[in-house]
Amino acid sequence: MQGKRWIVLAAGIGVAAMLAACGGGSEGPRPVNKTIDLHEFMYDPAEIDAEPGAEVTLTLDNTGALIHSMYIMELDYTAEAPFDEEDEPHALWHIQVEPGQTGTLSFTAPKEPGTYQIVCGVPGHLEVGMQGTLVVSAP
Repeated sequence: MQGKRWIVLAAGIGVAAMLAACGGGSEGPRPVNKTIDLHEFMYDPAEIDAEPGAEVTLTLDNTGALIHSMYIMELDYTAEAPFDEEDEPHALWHIQVEPGQTGTLSFTAPKEPGTYQIVCGVPGHLEVGMQGTLVVSAP
């Protein structure tokens, strides 16, 4: 009887070790580190993918000749052109980057899965299509 207990114990330890090696533990969401080029009049890339609750760090490189910004809007809110003071309270995060400069925007991705609109708040930029999306979804 004692020998069977050791076999069961050893098997349990082996299964636990395999699960840990395969990522079966609770490691949390994978962090996102992405460089986004800002230029006339687009984000490149225009889509950012993140898991709910992931730590997100965006390096925004303004390679254009004009100032650009990035506003990430609340879920289910769509900023319409022109972007104005009515839209700003619906932004979760934002940053503005001067031409030839680099900025960093760091945040924790929302827990709520969905597609979050990204827009440039500089007058005239949303009108010509400077927008993107933050897609929050489970792995």
